[in-house]
Amino acid sequence: MTAPEGFSTNEGSTAGRLIVIAVDEPNIRFGGALAISRAANAFIDRLMPSDRVAVAGFGTGSPATVFTADRQRVKQAIGRMAGQKQAGKLGDFGFNIALTEALAIDRGDRVMMEQVITRECQPLTGRPDPLCPDAVLTQARSLAMDASHEGDQTIVGLRELLIGLRSIDGPKTLILISEGFLLTDPALVIELGGLAAAARTSVYALKLDG
Repeated sequence: MTAPEGFSTNEGSTAGRLIVIAVDEPNIRFGGALAISRAANAFIDRLMPSDRVAVAGFGTGSPATVFTADRQRVKQAIGRMAGQKQAGKLGDFGFNIALTEALAIDRGDRVMMEQVITRECQPLTGRPDPLCPDAVLTQARSLAMDASHEGDQTIVGLRELLIGLRSIDGPKTLILISEGFLLTDPALVIELGGLAAAARTSVYALKLDG
């Protein structure tokens, strides 16, 4: 993901605010177009006429726009985003494993592993399935790996976007629309905070209902 087209140019002065709406498609479930548009459009409709808005989509092929006062153009770009988080990926055997449980298992937490295996492999009738424990571990590790990868995509997108915003004069506001993403490294939080400060950008999150 690169900074949206036009972010490296100085588009003249304005009395209004500069606002970037960033849509975290890798961490929004596929088919979430209505939720994305509803959240973004409600925010856009409350802006002042002098405010200029740019759209930045994270993820493969996500659209972007320059800063513009054309609200319809902004809404059309957002309307092309549908979310890219896929359910039922390879390694999903249908067990009810929470992300916190998967992360603990992936870190080697044996107590958590045994609790989840006991819960998920309890047979309703007959003998336990000897393959069930391995399947539980496979799904847990796959879930943890997917969450880490999707979180990395968002971090890369935020980093590149904030670097691009440094070339735009004046204070800016970044609204991140997401269903939430994994961020476990405190150093990355510090780095993103430094990049936001250098870009004179205040960052806010708008969390969609999961």
